[in-house]
Amino acid sequence: MNANSYVRLPRPTTSFVGREAELAALAGTLDQCRLLTIGGGAGLGKTRLAIELAGRRADIAVRFAGLSELHDGALVAAEVAARLGVPDRAGVPVERELADHIGEGQLLLLLDNCEHLVEASARLVEALLSDCPNLRVLTTSREPLRVAGEVVWRIPPLRLPEPQHGDGVLPAVAASEAVRLFEARARAVLPGFDLTPANASTVAALCRRLEGIPLAIELAAVRLDEMPIEELLARLEDRFPLLGGGDECLEPRHRTLEAAIDWSHQLLDDDERQVFRQLSVFSGGFDLEAAEAVCVGRGIEPADVARLVVRLATKSLLTPEVEGPRPARYRLLEMVRAYGGQRLLESAERAAAMERHAGHFLVLAELGAGEERGLAQPQWLERLALDFDNFRSALAWLRARDASAFLRLATALAWFWVTRSDYSEGRRWLEAALTATGQGEPARADGLLGLARLCFWQGDYAAARESCERCVELRRKQGDPVGAGWALTLLGSVHAYAGEYESAGACFELVLDGPDDGLLRLEALVGLGEMLILSGDPAAALATLQEVVGLERGPEAPRGRAALFSGLALLFGGDASGARMQLDRSVEVFIRLRNRYGAGAALDALAYLAVVDCDPVRALRLAGAASAIRESTRSQLAPRWRELLQTVVLDPARAAAGDAADAAWAEGRAMTFDHALRYARSPGPAAD
Repeated sequence: MNANSYVRLPRPTTSFVGREAELAALAGTLDQCRLLTIGGGAGLGKTRLAIELAGRRADIAVRFAGLSELHDGALVAAEVAARLGVPDRAGVPVERELADHIGEGQLLLLLDNCEHLVEASARLVEALLSDCPNLRVLTTSREPLRVAGEVVWRIPPLRLPEPQHGDGVLPAVAASEAVRLFEARARAVLPGFDLTPANASTVAALCRRLEGIPLAIELAAVRLDEMPIEELLARLEDRFPLLGGGDECLEPRHRTLEAAIDWSHQLLDDDERQVFRQLSVFSGGFDLEAAEAVCVGRGIEPADVARLVVRLATKSLLTPEVEGPRPARYRLLEMVRAYGGQRLLESAERAAAMERHAGHFLVLAELGAGEERGLAQPQWLERLALDFDNFRSALAWLRARDASAFLRLATALAWFWVTRSDYSEGRRWLEAALTATGQGEPARADGLLGLARLCFWQGDYAAARESCERCVELRRKQGDPVGAGWALTLLGSVHAYAGEYESAGACFELVLDGPDDGLLRLEALVGLGEMLILSGDPAAALATLQEVVGLERGPEAPRGRAALFSGLALLFGGDASGARMQLDRSVEVFIRLRNRYGAGAALDALAYLAVVDCDPVRALRLAGAASAIRESTRSQLAPRWRELLQTVVLDPARAAAGDAADAAWAEGRAMTFDHALRYARSPGPAAD
């Protein structure tokens, strides 16, 4: 062999788009190793990427052998020999002939689609690498060969456009690899197709729905001669029939998305298929604990599940997600999940799998609810957030089948919705759950309190009052004074926001004079402190809040709100330095909790501090950001707080900022949540 031999690679009929970073990294990796496997799931473009990579090697002879049409591992060596033009010598093993033919020559051998013949491919590659010192092998396979020295490079989907607003939409969309591929393939069927400001958002949404999978994008683009792009996007719910009928020149398994995934499914054994289809009940990902809860039964023991999940990930049907010290999670691309869901329906196992899924997430939610005011609250918030799509799926399943469990799950998630400011969604679920259950349901009082909390933070004080009063009545009938105290604490805040300070104070005093429950006392003190600020007595508010503010450890939410209200009380009392320290503490807590409503309130308080510091532009930016955050959570300030904000922040800041006021407000409104918090934590001119 010599470096000037003819490069025998398939000649693609379409241009290669994207993957520039991967190509550069792969080229460097191929220089450093002798066996490189490009892995990944169905439709990600492993073959196309490998051909492009090999085709750019001008320094070495390249040979290609495609194995997709072979079904007998005994024929792998013969197929490779035929591709290399190796003569057949009677009585000499093909592997020996190949090794002698290659000898010490410089050669890059590309073996395409090894996943169904992994063992035979591995044996051949291992033998050739041992006998041919200057041979390099590039393979594509949904499963590694597991040969010593193999480097496995799993390619991800194409990069998707980042969400943008305003004038930044078109450049951001046009820079995306997924969009560039769609645009190139669309022009092949519609020569006049261009990415424009009018269609950029639709193209971006389409590519996101297709998850950046090259095969799916190409199959969608060819449909543009049949329907406009808006209709194509709308009809993607039934994606498998829509994404079919590809180029007849392609291999059958690349003509439809379903065939591409089916190829991987056919390579699984019975246990792997059973676990794969049951994993399709998960939405948005799962950990091994959840997989064990769902996939047991029919011969699969809990101890088997982890091994089978890892095997499915190895075979590119699952995507591992390993981040930091937390347990590994796995995800199915939505199209793979849809395929698995079809197989689950055919197996008649779906109902049982969904029951186990809902049961697992009910237990998880109730464990998390027990930690609402514990030291581990931030960790539980993060854990529940990871599985939020699974909770939605479980809620929908239970709603139609088990009203009692439906209410328990919705109630257990109420604190999560409140803390994360997902008021509208939480309220819809809880209202539906309470409507579905009778008056004698054991979880009803907790459900009423959860609903009251959501209504309160959403700004619907009439609905919050009604739910609180019903909860208090029910708790008293049950002989549960602590349970009644939680409802009374919230009812006190409802009265305070309505300007009914005497009634509010009575509620808080009832709680503080009642059974000694430490957590309940903290909440009542914070509520009473807020009421005293609203009623015009910041000094009394500071004295009331001191017990909570002085805690170095304990439940985060009341400590964050106590720091916020203490900061405001200090500001009203003229202590700007002390106020800044308390407000900074409150922001830190709300960041840890990802509490958008609380963070918005803290930004408004910091806007007041900016007014005191004679920085009206900063004040308007902070207040504008707070306004946008509240709008994103569909919540609003209580009337008295709105009045205070207008009086002490917006009116004086606008008057002082003059012509710069509108621009400053708009700049704040345009900030993302994280940007706004960074701005708030950067004092003075440095923030600009």
